[in-house]
Parts: sequence; C-alpha cells; structure tokens
Amino acid sequence: MRRRLFTTCGSAIFALWAGHVSWPAAAEDISCQLTATALQCGGAASGAASTAIGDDAQATQAGTTAVGQGSRAFSDNASAFGQLAVANGVSSTAIGWSATANGEQATATGQSAVANAAYSSAYGSGASANGTASSALGQDALANGTNATAVGQGARANASATTAVGQGAVANAANATALGTGATANGAGSTALGQGAVANADNATALGYGATANGSGATALGQNAVAAGTGAAALGQNANASAAQSSAIGYGAIAAYEGSTAIGAGATTSRANQIALGTASSTYTMSGLTSGASRAAQSGAVQIVTTDAAGNLASASTAELFDLRPVMAEIDRVSEGVAMAMAMDTPPLPSGKNMALSAQWGTFGGQNALALSSIARIHEDSFFVTGSIGVGLNEGTVGGKAGVLFAW
Repeated sequence: MRRRLFTTCGSAIFALWAGHVSWPAAAEDISCQLTATALQCGGAASGAASTAIGDDAQATQAGTTAVGQGSRAFSDNASAFGQLAVANGVSSTAIGWSATANGEQATATGQSAVANAAYSSAYGSGASANGTASSALGQDALANGTNATAVGQGARANASATTAVGQGAVANAANATALGTGATANGAGSTALGQGAVANADNATALGYGATANGSGATALGQNAVAAGTGAAALGQNANASAAQSSAIGYGAIAAYEGSTAIGAGATTSRANQIALGTASSTYTMSGLTSGASRAAQSGAVQIVTTDAAGNLASASTAELFDLRPVMAEIDRVSEGVAMAMAMDTPPLPSGKNMALSAQWGTFGGQNALALSSIARIHEDSFFVTGSIGVGLNEGTVGGKAGVLFAW
C-alpha cells in the first residue's frame, strides 16, 4: 500500500521535488487541483508549469510560482513567496509579507520590500530599489538611481552610480559615495567617509567624524575638519581652510585667505598667498639645511634670509646687507654737526655795549659749517641772553642753540 508522506500543501511540493510521490498522488493526498500543466492549492495557477499555493494566490504566466495568501506571480518565471507578495517582472522574485518585485529579474526580500526596476535588489523591511541594477539592503534603505547602492537602516542612494553605506547615510548626486552613520555626499563625484561627514560640492572629499567639504574639489580630512573654499584642503582635527586654493594642515590650523597655507598646530594665515608655519611658541629645525648637497644645489648670487619681529621672512643680498654707504653718510652728518658746534662759539660782549654779533667757521672730520652767534645785555651787568644758528656746508644740516647768562 502507498505510504502517505505529507499532509499539507507545502509538504506536498517538497515531496514532489524530492521524488517520493508522483503528481497525481500528491494532488490526491492534499486535495489540490492538478492540471496537465499546473498545481493549484487554494489559489489559481493558470500558466504553464505554474504553481499557486494559498488563499487567493495567483500564478498566471509560464513557470510562475505564487505561495502565500494573496500572493501574485504575473510574469514568466516570476516567484512570489509570502502573504500579499507580488512578482510582476520577468524572472523576478518577491519574498516576504507584501514584498514587491516589479522589474525584470528584480529581487525583493523582506516585509514590504520593493524592487521596481530591472535587475534591482531590495533586502530588508521597507527596503526599496527603484533604479535599474540598483541595490537596497537594510530596513527602509532606498536606492533610487541606476546602479545605486544603499546599505544600512535608512540609507539613501538617490542618483546614478551612488553608494550610501551606514545608518542614515545619504548619497544625493551622481557617482557620490557616503560611508558612515549619517554621512552625506551631496556633490557629483563627492565622497563622505565617517560618522556625520559631509561632502556638499562636486568632487569634494570629507573623511573623518564631522568632517565637512563645502568647496568644489575640496578635501577635509580629520575630526571636524572644514574645507570651504574651492580646491581647499583641511587636514587635521579642527583644521579650517575657508578660502579658494587654501590649505590648513595641523590641529586647529586656519587658512582664511586665497592661496594661503597654514602648517602646524594653531597656525593661522593673515594674507593671500602666505605660508604660515606654526605659532609664536614654535621652534624650527631643518637638518639638511647645512648639508653639502644643499649647498651644491644653490646657483647664482648667494642671498641671506632676513626676518622681522613678527617672523615675516625675506632675503637680502650680501651687497645690500653689508653696504656701508648709509653708515658713512650718517658719520658725515655727525661730523658736520661737530663742525657746526665748533662754529657756534658765543662772542664776548665789549664793555659798555648792549649787543654783539659774530660769524664763525668750523671744520671736523672733513666736514665744514658756518654759524652766526649773538649776545645781548638784558639788565645791566647781571642778565644776558645768547643764541646761535649754523648750517653745514657738505650735507646741508641746520642747527641752533639759545641760552641765558646770569652774573653777580
């Protein structure tokens, strides 16, 4: 006597695949309706070699399979498994409660997962893959663009060839990549890597916790680093390059002027195209500066590096640095002053006279001067005033003096 192996619709299908019983025997055991081309157990299997199992399950095309209450397999070789699962695309697969696979060879797995485009894949509760060859993996993950990939709870890949990996990661522009919890890549070809990293402009790159690249082609690398200018680069925790083509390298370095570069912790630029190294407390070591190779690399006239109190560097030639002409000119002026002083001798006041005036010549160190001196009686023989004025004959220096005289 034939042995009864299975008592449910699902068991009957597996028994058929395993070869334990024949199609007629399986249909008889579980009261399924068997036609020449289909098996329907509580559902409607109208396609050739189709299978419909479950209340109101429908498998309408060739090679289709619908398993579960209200499941639907409407295109050739489509498969729908689960209550209200729907496989509309050719060779598509929908697995899970209310899962939907609408595109050709699309796959939707998970409660309410949706794969709408050809070759798309959605895995996870509420996952949705809407672009051709797109993939959405994770609860409520969304892949909208062609070849887009979204992996992680709530991840969003909204444009073509975008990649968003991580909880809440978002890639909004073509070829953008966002990796990390809450990472966001808004610019075309941009990359945001790290929790909360943001790349807002085309071809911008932000790497690190909270890193932000706002300028086109900008790069921000490090925790809370910010590269806001076009082509700017900020490397290091809290580094900030806010101007076009600026660079900030080091903890808290700031490059706020176009084309400027700040290197070292706390370094800050103060003008365009400036290179700022360190802070006032920094020291500098260049070990190879005195090497023979460094000297051999030099050519032309040798220059000397100069600095001011603020650390601004420049160069001067040895001729400029050791030019004695300004010094000699100053010596000449001093010598002329001495000659002038020698010529400013106060004249004597003859007895019985109230005023005297004299002109004198003086010379010192090759310099010459003329002076006009005077004395005047103010009160009898007890109070006098004196004065002199002179001019140098070589440098044109002018000088003068005044005085008073008391006698008793």
